[in-house]
This record gives sequence, structure tokens and C-alpha cells, in this order.
Amino acid sequence: MERRNYTAQDAQEFEKASEQLRQNGFDDWTQDGIAHNADLIDQYFQTNRAVPVSVANIYKAVEARKSDFKWVSLAQAKYNMVATQEPDRANQLSNWLATQGSKPGQLMSQGDEAFENLRLLLSMLRGYEINTTTIFHAIDRVQAKPGPKLHFVRVPRRTEPLSSAAKSDKNYEPGKLFSRSDMVQNADGTWRSKTYAEQVRDREVQQAIDQPSAATISSRAAAEAKRQSEELRGATHSETEQLQRLLVTAPGTSEVDWVQTLAARQQMQSQFEKHRAVSRFIR
Repeated sequence: MERRNYTAQDAQEFEKASEQLRQNGFDDWTQDGIAHNADLIDQYFQTNRAVPVSVANIYKAVEARKSDFKWVSLAQAKYNMVATQEPDRANQLSNWLATQGSKPGQLMSQGDEAFENLRLLLSMLRGYEINTTTIFHAIDRVQAKPGPKLHFVRVPRRTEPLSSAAKSDKNYEPGKLFSRSDMVQNADGTWRSKTYAEQVRDREVQQAIDQPSAATISSRAAAEAKRQSEELRGATHSETEQLQRLLVTAPGTSEVDWVQTLAARQQMQSQFEKHRAVSRFIR
């Protein structure tokens, strides 16, 4: 039996449906997701040839085999919608966030919490350059305004004194949450818990100490972007060659800007994938 041929109008319906579905987590971003989901939709319309291609019928095709399709979390879907508006800046911020998340008090850099952090910060940074200083200012603004907050690696609370000297303190009670760093000694020699403002101030000081320099962050981001750029591959030898030839240089120099190069190569790779997905339907 011959394949059902799709028209240009059909392709427009596929694209309209995809725009709506991806907002609900439909994987229309990764190479595997694009190819897998396009094949399943094609199977539906090849099997049901009398069913016209429309947004409504595409929804029915997805609903009929919803668990068979590839999906991303809603947190990632929401981030992707923001990131596609400015992919180069999204990659800059993502590379910066990759340097975080290893120590208590730093921004979480993995899982849905990372996607929420990226979405909130990218939206807050709109109109600003992306660098260490502007990112930390954006963090302050997100945390100060009403609405969703950023996710940080939790600071573990101690349940034992920090030292044998502390253990001999007359106020120590076994099993009681106790950390000298969370306490302040009064003038009369007694101890009290630090106020919230004092705890926040201490965390800010420690974060400033732990935070790597802007030069270190930039160097790490460039190295990671270079690694990802060089590992990027197309579906064919020709696509891979085109990706590897694409280089973006820093303005006024011949030096490769690997962060921007990665963004440009990922955009090209996405275009290749979208073209292949549409080609499946246009014969």
C-alpha cells in the first residue's frame, strides 16, 4: 500500500499542533523526541487515511497513545518556551548555572529545580548583559518580588556541637539542634539564636567567599561550551561537517567565542531536526 502523502496545508496543521503540545511537555526539543513523536503521529494518519489532518485530529492521535510519546517535565517545557526566544543568552546562563549547585547555599543546577531557576533568571535578565554581576542582581530581584522563588542547595543543620569545647557548654542538651555558628553570645554570657536578618547576612558573606571569580566562571563556561560544541553531531556526515565548520568569533578578534558557537551550532542542529520532521510528511 502506498504511503499517504501530506500537503503543505497538512504540514501547517502539524506545526500549529506542535506549538500547543510543547507547552504541555510534548518533546519537540530533543533529537530523539522530535523523531520519535513525528513517527507516531505519522503512523496514526497512515493507518487512518480517511481522517483529515487537523489540529484537533492530531490531538486525538496523541491522546490515543499518550504514554507512547516522549514528554519532558512541565518545568523544562516552560523553560524551553522562554529559551527559544533568545537561545544564545539561554546557553550563556545555562553554562554559568553549571558552575553552581555543588555547595550549600548555591543555586541548584540539576533537575526541574534547575529549569525553574533558569526560567526565572532568564526572564529577569531580559534587557541586561549576562555576567556574574547582573546574574546576582537578578537573583536578588527574583527573591525580593512576589511569586516563585529560586531553588538553592539546602544548608544542612547540625544536631551535634561543632567541637568538644562546645559540647562542654552548660547550655548544650544532647539531641537538641545546636550550632555555634547559629548562635550569638549576649553580654551576660548567655546565648541566643541569630535573627533571620543575621542568618541571611552570614549566608551572603559565605556565598561571597565561596563564589568563584568572574574570570574563573567565564573560563569554566568557555571550556564546557567548547567540549559540548566539539561533541555535537548531526544525523549525517554532511550535517556534522556543517556543524563543525560553524564558528562564532569574539567581536573584533579572531578568537572563537565557544559559548556563542555552541548556541549557533545547537540552533543549526535544531533546524536540521525540524526539517527532517517536516520531510517525513511532505513526499
